[in-house]
Amino acid sequence: MSGPAGKDSAQDSGTEKVYVEAVLNRHARKLLSTFRLHDLAFFAANLQDYELVGWLRKERCAAVTDVNSASQLVW
Repeated sequence: MSGPAGKDSAQDSGTEKVYVEAVLNRHARKLLSTFRLHDLAFFAANLQDYELVGWLRKERCAAVTDVNSASQLVW
């Protein structure tokens, strides 16, 4: 037996939002990794709720982690 219909739709909405954000972030990462900065700016400008600055900060931290992991493999 499931809970109230409102709770199920709110949970589905939250799940959908996470999925959409993952797809958008993956696309933005692809644009950034292929040096398509103009396309990335256009992408972010056309999405009302997309936090490009916050995403770039997270990517910067992820890139530092990736570089540190790679440098440890070399040594």
